[in-house]
Amino acid sequence: MIWRGEWIFVAAIFMISSSQPALAKGAKDLQSVPVPVPNGKQGIGFDDLIFASGLDKVLVPGGRTGTLYLIDPSTYGIETIKGFSAQEGYYGGHGQSVTSADEGEGLIFIADRDTQRLYAVDPKTGAGLASALLA
Repeated sequence: MIWRGEWIFVAAIFMISSSQPALAKGAKDLQSVPVPVPNGKQGIGFDDLIFASGLDKVLVPGGRTGTLYLIDPSTYGIETIKGFSAQEGYYGGHGQSVTSADEGEGLIFIADRDTQRLYAVDPKTGAGLASALLA
């Protein structure tokens, strides 16, 4: 997927990424709500969006920015995990920096296309716990 603006529409993300049509906790109606993504003005590219049920957050890889955004679909609040490769310019597509993330076993796994590494990160602290080179 390619996102060429600084806004992510959380309802659309939730609909795409959730395997169930149920609304997030506290949500009264399914609606599109623009949420500004920090440092997203030039554009970001990503492979996928995931609703991490263990975290109750939508994982939004911020390709180009070196940041993974964790968006709370109930409040639209944004937490960030930074420290991955970053690029100044956005060249379109989804081949820069962090482009994919998922949760499992209490961790977040983040793929960085520039470094060709998969990182295991503690979602509570943002600390990198391990990484492995991708083939």
